[in-house]
Amino acid sequence: MSAKRLLQWLRALLRPAPLFGVAMIAVFWLGLFYLLADHHGSLASPEQRRALFLPVVVLLTVLELIVITASIRRQVSIEETNLRFNTALENLTHGICMFDGDKRLVVWNERYASLYRLPRELLKVGARHEDIIGHRVTNGILKGETGTGAVDKKLGALEKLSSDKISTRVDELADGRLIRVTRQPMP
Repeated sequence: MSAKRLLQWLRALLRPAPLFGVAMIAVFWLGLFYLLADHHGSLASPEQRRALFLPVVVLLTVLELIVITASIRRQVSIEETNLRFNTALENLTHGICMFDGDKRLVVWNERYASLYRLPRELLKVGARHEDIIGHRVTNGILKGETGTGAVDKKLGALEKLSSDKISTRVDELADGRLIRVTRQPMP
């Protein structure tokens, strides 16, 4: 196992689910030792207790180790997939963004941010679509008026677009650039 892979496993092991699993294993074994000691003499003989509880604790430990291993593998796989996704996203030559059903920003790349000169406060998961459009209009990034009425007009035009069909438009920027915007709604 490479050092990088080992570090991924150790990082994943320190997540809440695996830590909880390790704690459960510790409880199994502590419970076993407590039951085997039987300080009160109320349980069966030590040999009977050992024959009953040891296999149960071993089985529970093995099952929990399997769950921990699966959890770590899943976490490492998710981290690798996220790294690939982020690399692909940032190497696109086009700007891209995605909004959720509540019109809140969930995905974007730096090319999108630079095309519209968006400030860092609008480049956060959960940023409102209306705020991003408002920024474009009021800061004169889009060609045309920059007042509140212009923001409402732009938002109104965007509201009229189909929520089921792909649509395209051309945004004309104040500096003369033209940006073709393709809107592809998802279920």
